[in-house]
Amino acid sequence: HDIEGGNNWKWVKMIARIEKELGFRSSWNVVPRFYQLNYPVMDWLVQNGFEIGLHGYNHDNKLAFMKEDRMRRRIESTMELVKRYGIEGFRSPSWLRSEKLFEVLQDYFHYDSSVPDVDYMSPAGIGGCCSVFPFRIGKLVELPTTIPYEFPVQSGTGRQNLNDFWKEKIEWIKNIGGLILVITHPDPYYGGNEEMLDIYKKFLEGFKQDKDVVCMKPCEVAEYYDENYPATDQKADN
Repeated sequence: HDIEGGNNWKWVKMIARIEKELGFRSSWNVVPRFYQLNYPVMDWLVQNGFEIGLHGYNHDNKLAFMKEDRMRRRIESTMELVKRYGIEGFRSPSWLRSEKLFEVLQDYFHYDSSVPDVDYMSPAGIGGCCSVFPFRIGKLVELPTTIPYEFPVQSGTGRQNLNDFWKEKIEWIKNIGGLILVITHPDPYYGGNEEMLDIYKKFLEGFKQDKDVVCMKPCEVAEYYDENYPATDQKADN
């Protein structure tokens, strides 16, 4: 989940409690210089087995295109937060990315999830990775986003039809043993409202009943990938 506004915190616990009741744990990506962080809620998330991730610096969409020294200064200014919550993962705001950003990120994080498999959402329009499998960018494990859960609503799909919308793709990913990485946002106009809570709960219930699915937090997927596909000396093996 990407928390992209200060008015979203009240929905975070509500969504997380639904996940907890169903036996799931997720990652919550925060933007430390964009709004006031809710430390009590973040502490509660970690105490209950959830994960905190970093969603850039201030969501001005400039980070990926900065000179390296400025890019590093922004990231290093968040290190107190990174250490406090054991943050291992990063997602670039608006999925904006560059080779330089990936070079820098691998010095601070274990994994990244800034690359969708099919990119029809990034304002840069630079294309996705065309894969539903994790891969490596240097020392960084890349976990491609494969289910941008709420985005079909922007192109006319009704909220009540979201779960049906994703069924075919989810089954296809399962059949080839790929990664179902779901992203949602607790913004009131996305997932942070009563209607979407009910729809999202039904979405998760489908996974809970599915014996063909193994559910992990992103940090656990990255660890599994490292154990089974150890890094090489190459710059990238994707």
